[in-house]
Amino acid sequence: MKTLVVLAIFGMCVAFARYTPEVEQAREEFFRAFRAAERASSPDLFTPEVREAREEFFRAFRAAERAASPSSPVDAKWYGPYASSQPAGLPGSPDQVPFTAEVQAAANAFQRAYRKQLEAVGRNYGPFASSQPAGLPGSPDQVPFTAEVQAAVNAFQRAYRKQLEAVGDN
Repeated sequence: MKTLVVLAIFGMCVAFARYTPEVEQAREEFFRAFRAAERASSPDLFTPEVREAREEFFRAFRAAERAASPSSPVDAKWYGPYASSQPAGLPGSPDQVPFTAEVQAAANAFQRAYRKQLEAVGRNYGPFASSQPAGLPGSPDQVPFTAEVQAAVNAFQRAYRKQLEAVGDN
């Protein structure tokens, strides 16, 4: 528990830590040098428009990062529904990616084969196994006890009743 408290305090300190002006300047210089090296090593990676949009994004990001302060923390709490109750994807997108013609044909073939096999073995219209007791006395198709097992069950029941009588809990 003490470890969790220490980690929580450390996390809060890190969350509200800000860079000093010297560190901020060093970061800017680093990013400038990094971007220059990135451009030099692969000049055709981005079009000029994309490169300018990236630069603008990073400028805005760093400005927002500098503007954030402990007096105005960013609220990162999620208020939406749990992921387990939502289909995967973006809001407004279809629930599923539509099947391609090949996948749909394979799914249809599987369903036809599945239905054919069900018809071949006959369908079971009885209750689900989850709604039936498993192996309880009186259930159908119960394997009968052998003489030795029945003797052991009877001995156990006698000892159990004798113990109940001894403690007076009938």
